[in-house]
Amino acid sequence: MDTSTPQQRQEINWCVCAVVTMSPNGEGIPGHGVRGTAFLIDGEGDELFGVTAGHVLRGFQKMQGAALLLSNGDGFRELFITGIEFHPTEDLAVFQLANSRPPGVTRLSVTADRFPVGLDYAVLGYPDDDYWRGDGKGVTLELTYSAGHVRRHRGPGELPGIKGAHFLELSHRAGAGCSGAPLLVRPTVADGPNNSFRVFGIYVGERTSGAPDDVAPLSFGYALPFSAVADWCPELTKGRPLFKTSQ
Repeated sequence: MDTSTPQQRQEINWCVCAVVTMSPNGEGIPGHGVRGTAFLIDGEGDELFGVTAGHVLRGFQKMQGAALLLSNGDGFRELFITGIEFHPTEDLAVFQLANSRPPGVTRLSVTADRFPVGLDYAVLGYPDDDYWRGDGKGVTLELTYSAGHVRRHRGPGELPGIKGAHFLELSHRAGAGCSGAPLLVRPTVADGPNNSFRVFGIYVGERTSGAPDDVAPLSFGYALPFSAVADWCPELTKGRPLFKTSQ
């Protein structure tokens, strides 16, 4: 993934954040409070909206913090959620933030286009293998890249422990903390008038298949394609659809 320029690094570091339950005094990022990943999306005006997997925000209270990785990569800034709305049937949530949008920073561009099996994808998130790192002041989180290809369209069809019936099966798991992370078209060189990265789905879960005595079980990731929820018009966004096709 090309994030070689300062502008591209700032774009990704601003847009993709770790969702955490902040400590009562607002200090640090306790490891047990890391819930998953979220990302901010393009919208109308200066309002800040983001999306994540629905299970990441279940039980989350308004004005709890979502930590945002600063563009210099050496700290976190608190974001505060003022409203949450869950999709009625799929593992998806949209939220609104109280914070203002930094000048000159764009958000990720989402698309409801349907992409074929075999498409190369990338995931940017905060996997669970980072949770144990750090020191007594909290956990050191690092935005992590993983990639693969779309194996198949599974939906409609249920998956154990994951809400919904429309999934993409991915060739590689990204880690449990990546629930809610953006699924980007790869190669993901920023393009378009706003130097945006195209996101076509959201990482929702993973599983390992095979018999109990299988010495080489297969692990797969699963994502919700935005093409399956293109008709969702949340009240939180005043009835505006979140995901549109490029046509």
